[in-house]
Amino acid sequence: MFKTIATNHQVDASFLDAVSTFGDQEEPKDLCLMNISSTHTLKTPQDKLVAIPELGRSGREIQVSYLLRSVETKENRDWPWQIRQAAVHHSFDVETGRSFWFTIKGNDLFSTRIKQSSSHLDIPSSASLDERENSVTYFRASLATHLVYLSWCDESWRQYINQVESGTRGILDSARKSPIDDDLKEKTGKLATYPESLRQSRSSTMRPRSRSNTDPFGPNVDVEMAIPKQSMTGGPQVLENSSSTEELIDTREVLDKFRFRDVQTLHTFSDRIRRAILTLKLNISVLHELHKFYESLGTSDIAAFQNIKAACKDDLTDFLAEVQSISKNLGTWQSQLECLASMLTEGITLYDGILQHRQLDIAQRFQETARKSADQMQIIANKTKLETASMHVITVVTLIFLPATFVAADLITQTFFQSGAIQWSDAPAEMTETYTFSGDGLKLFAWWLAPVTVMTLGVWLTVYMTMRRRLRREINNVLPE
Repeated sequence: MFKTIATNHQVDASFLDAVSTFGDQEEPKDLCLMNISSTHTLKTPQDKLVAIPELGRSGREIQVSYLLRSVETKENRDWPWQIRQAAVHHSFDVETGRSFWFTIKGNDLFSTRIKQSSSHLDIPSSASLDERENSVTYFRASLATHLVYLSWCDESWRQYINQVESGTRGILDSARKSPIDDDLKEKTGKLATYPESLRQSRSSTMRPRSRSNTDPFGPNVDVEMAIPKQSMTGGPQVLENSSSTEELIDTREVLDKFRFRDVQTLHTFSDRIRRAILTLKLNISVLHELHKFYESLGTSDIAAFQNIKAACKDDLTDFLAEVQSISKNLGTWQSQLECLASMLTEGITLYDGILQHRQLDIAQRFQETARKSADQMQIIANKTKLETASMHVITVVTLIFLPATFVAADLITQTFFQSGAIQWSDAPAEMTETYTFSGDGLKLFAWWLAPVTVMTLGVWLTVYMTMRRRLRREINNVLPE
C-alpha cells in the first residue's frame, strides 16, 4: 500500500528516511535523525515537466517533507511520557491548486485534528472557482494545515518539564538540605558510639542549635558552639554546652537514608532530559529550514508563483511569524531543560559525594568495631598472660614437690614426717622427747629424692625447649623475609 501511494503521488525518495523511524521496536530508533526536504519545479522548463492533466497535475509543484518529534503521555506506564515522531509529506500544484498530504504517525491524533480543523479553513466548493482561485485558496489552506502539524511539537512541554522537575526534586532536596555533618545527639548518648580517638575531632565540629520561640530562622537565633574540655585525669573529653536547649543530630541515621538506587533514578532523568533537549534542537532545525524555504518563495520573482505571492502575501507573512513563534517557544523549553540538566548534574555530583561519605562512615563503623574487638582481645591477652605466669609457678612448684611425694609415698610408703627420718613416740609419757631424728632415714630419702627430682625437671625442660624451638621455626616459615 505504501509503495503504491508513494509511486502514484511521486513522493520524493528522501521521505523514506523519515518513514524508517517507525515500526515495531523495543527502543526508539534514529533519535538523532533530523529530516526535512523542500523542493519545487517552479523554474523547470515546460518541456521537462511531468504533467498529468487527467489527474490534475501541471507538473509545477512544491514538495515539502519533514520529521517532527514531541512528547506524549501513555497510560499504564511508570513514566507516562514518551517521545513520539510524526512524518509529513506535502505537495502543492501551484497551477491547479491540488494538494496532497501524506502523514505517518503511530496514533490517530493528526487524523482527528485535521478533521476538526478542516471546517475552519473556509474552502468553498471547487465548482465555484477557477484554477487560479483554486491555487490561492488551497495554498492558504496548506499553510494552515502546516500549522496543525507544527503546533503539535510545541505542546505538552511545560507539563513534561514540571513532571521531570518534581521527579528529581525530592532526591535533590534531601541531598542539599539533609544535615550530614558531624552533628550528634549528646542527650541520646550517640557520642559514646565513637571511639575515644575520634571523639575529639567529632565533638569539636558538633553544631549545637538553640532557637528562639519567636523566630526559628530569624536574627534572634542564639547559637553557641560546644567547647570540648579535657578532664584533669587525662580521660576522654567531656562536651560542655552553655545552652541547655541544644539538640544535635546523629548523621548516621541521616546517611542510612541515601541509597544507590536514587543515583540510578537521577541518571535516568538526566538521560530523559538530554533526549528531550535533542528533540527540541531537531525540531528547531526543521522549523528553521521550513521558515527559510517559504520565506525564499515569498521573496522570489518566479513567474509561476507571482499570482499566489500577491494574493497570499499577508497569509504567508502570518505563517512565517507563527513558525518563528513556535521556534522561539521550543527554544524556551530547551533553555529550561538545559538549566534543569545543569542542576541535575550538580545534584548527581553532590549525591555521589554523599554516598562516598556514607561508605567512609560505614568503613569507620567497621574500624570502630575492629578497634573494640582489638581492645577486648588485648584485655583477654593480658589476663591470659597473668594466668599463664601463675600456671608456670604452679607447674614449677608441682614439679619440685612431685618427686618428693612420689619417693616418700611409694618407695618408703610414708610422707616426709613419716619417712623414718623423724620417728614419733607412741607413748610420750615414757620418752623424754616427743620425736627422735634418724639420719640414716633422711639419707635414704634424699638419695632417692635428688635423682628423681633432677630427672623430672630435666624431662620437663627438654620437652619445653623442644616445643619452643619448633614453634619458632614455624613462625619463621610463615613470616616473610
